[in-house]
Amino acid sequence: EFEEGGYLTFETEVVSGRERKVYTLTDKGRAAFKVAVEAWMDVTRCLLDAGKLVDGKDAACCG
Repeated sequence: EFEEGGYLTFETEVVSGRERKVYTLTDKGRAAFKVAVEAWMDVTRCLLDAGKLVDGKDAACCG
């Protein structure tokens, strides 16, 4: 699905007699990864802020 969507490409290599695929992100894949990381960081910040609320400290998010 990622290849069909244009997010990555792959090449087949033979290493020690065994075939394997080596995947590479495309520019579109890198952009999608960046968006996903930014979203994860937002969630992480909110979780950390929620922990501060539980501890009775001020939080900048989620509240």
